[in-house]
Amino acid sequence: MENDKYNQEAKLYKLIGEEVMDTHVKEMLDKILNEYDDVVSKGPHDIGNCTQVKHDIRLNDERPIKRKQSPRSAKENEWIKGQIDEMLKNGVIEPSTSPYAFNIVIVGKKDGAGEGMDRMCINYAPLNEVTEKDSGPIPIIKEYLALFHGVKWLTVLDLALAYWQILLTKRSRKYTAFLTAYGLYQFKVMPFGLVNAPATFQRLMNDVLRDYLRKFCLVYLDDIIIYSKSLKDHKRHVRKVLQAIRSAGLKLKPAKYKWFK
Repeated sequence: MENDKYNQEAKLYKLIGEEVMDTHVKEMLDKILNEYDDVVSKGPHDIGNCTQVKHDIRLNDERPIKRKQSPRSAKENEWIKGQIDEMLKNGVIEPSTSPYAFNIVIVGKKDGAGEGMDRMCINYAPLNEVTEKDSGPIPIIKEYLALFHGVKWLTVLDLALAYWQILLTKRSRKYTAFLTAYGLYQFKVMPFGLVNAPATFQRLMNDVLRDYLRKFCLVYLDDIIIYSKSLKDHKRHVRKVLQAIRSAGLKLKPAKYKWFK
């Protein structure tokens, strides 16, 4: 009977437009969002506390790599200090006495002016050259596309600051040390820019969503795609994925949702 109800609504949707179906879907979505409000990141550093896996850095050559500190303007140093203070407060980094030292790269805002500062990255290219490579596979997009045959509903979710939701092993922290005008710091979580970070994250997500992969869920790095052939199934599938994310201690990025499309 419930399938008939959804089929009738779908026909009605085709006949009189989007408003009837959109209202029904919005009510359904609001209920789900309220139920799983705790898995939504409430700010840039509300990034979850996943303990299922830790990232370990293994090197072919243990000789320390130390780069000279790049000169910065007063404005850049002030902005970097703000980033450091926020990361220290949220347990992302800690002061370091490591023999390793890498430089910060400031990524500008895409505002056309080329003056804004948006993200602070670390140039780990020299470290990546001596890192033992992880052979963990990254999914093939072409294979994924074949699974969408007959699909009517899609939801795409994105994890908040995905890599920072994975802890580094304690022995690996020293390898991530970076230079600032205010001292040397190192990461406690997996930073962006490490050569094996994508494989570690993919492995985590495959483990978290293992029971649902290729049945109604796909994972490509920090993107989660939920797909279904009916609205009834989609509601159930979305709840299952959100419950798995909650159980893993992960957080979603609210700005990147594409719900029930």
